[in-house]
Amino acid sequence: METARKFFEDRRVLVVAPHADDEAIGCGGAILRASSLGARVGVLIVTVGNLQRVGDGGRVVEGSERLEEVSRVAEFLGVHDWEVLMTDDHNHMRLDGIPRRDLVAPLEREARLSIRNFKPDIVFLPSHSYNQDHEAVLRAGLVATRPHDHGALPQAAAVLLYEYPPNSWCLPHERVVPNFYLDISDLLDRKLEAYRMYHSQAREGLHQNSSENIRNLALLRGREVGVVAAEAFQALRIRI
Repeated sequence: METARKFFEDRRVLVVAPHADDEAIGCGGAILRASSLGARVGVLIVTVGNLQRVGDGGRVVEGSERLEEVSRVAEFLGVHDWEVLMTDDHNHMRLDGIPRRDLVAPLEREARLSIRNFKPDIVFLPSHSYNQDHEAVLRAGLVATRPHDHGALPQAAAVLLYEYPPNSWCLPHERVVPNFYLDISDLLDRKLEAYRMYHSQAREGLHQNSSENIRNLALLRGREVGVVAAEAFQALRIRI
């Protein structure tokens, strides 16, 4: 806990999520831990729109319903501020069709929770994925957090990629290589509760993003470092 305290205490933490629920799946434990240690946590969600659920009779979940879920989950996790960049159906699940520079601009300087405006010490980005939106946000996030030598933008001391169960289906060289683990043994149940608050999104059974599978991944990562449960990240930059 002391190591986590030194990492998060009084820091500004920005979580960049392609869609609503990615922040809870990938780093819900980190958000809970950071907020409990006095960090100011911002969540920047790139797109929320109407969503037709696969395998659920074609039910369409309205974007307004999903935004209400974001608000409830953010409050539960202790998020201080959150922002959604796009709420139109035209771009939702089509971020790969947007020029990268047009995704970089809001992440880097235009959004209320951009790198320039929020000035994060720690940034969490999504990792590689077969999902086109995740991949587009990762690439834009890498540009937005790139090193600078002229002071034009704040430089986050830490940039980490978070994982989620579907990461297991990707090209071998694109898989997350964990090199940073956060003990969430005491937070796992609350993380799963936050995920299940996304009623329109939460899946069960054999779905990769079932709460059971999210729990299993946390237990596996915990065993890798000798604790009950952990979230694993790939650190791209840690400056001390």
